[in-house]
Amino acid sequence: MRIGILSDSHGNQEATERAVTALLEQGAGCLIHLGDLCESMEGRLTGTLLALARHHEITVIKGNNDLAVERLLDENPSRNEEEETARAFLKNLPLRVAVDDLLFAHSMPDGTVRSVYDPIDDGGVDRAVEVFARTSFAALFCGHSHSPVLFRLRQGKVIRESVPSAEDLPLLAEERYIIVAGAVTEGECALLDTELRIYLRIPL
Repeated sequence: MRIGILSDSHGNQEATERAVTALLEQGAGCLIHLGDLCESMEGRLTGTLLALARHHEITVIKGNNDLAVERLLDENPSRNEEEETARAFLKNLPLRVAVDDLLFAHSMPDGTVRSVYDPIDDGGVDRAVEVFARTSFAALFCGHSHSPVLFRLRQGKVIRESVPSAEDLPLLAEERYIIVAGAVTEGECALLDTELRIYLRIPL
């Protein structure tokens, strides 16, 4: 299965459409959005962006901005049908999604509200070391931080490295990974082949 991965749209319809088109052209059979589909500063989720997610049956994971907009809509109930539809959509978003031994989340993999706020990548490896120690997934794919980065657990040591652009990245059985996908607003998306265990960063 080829999974198209995108993240951190922050309400940007054009960038999201560009990522979806690129992923479908690369043969993605399903799409997973790693959160922050909407932008909390705008306080809403546009109907067109919601329609895009529904049309392409995108699995959307809840990010911190999505949670903020959901709470804002809860605090300011409206009779506006578009806002009520958006509120219901945001309430039902999962905090993480598992596909076999692969995990998809906005940031931390815990599946708690707190997990959408704390970035794994803070420039070092300490948080990645902690996540690897208390989990068992083969690979975690997350967003939140807008620049692509890779944490590799190899023979008990965690290495932080850049993600090659437009180049196959094999996910080896003897290693574990945390991959920050980057933001569509920064021209980033990715394709994951779950059978070949290959990750491909796709610049837009």
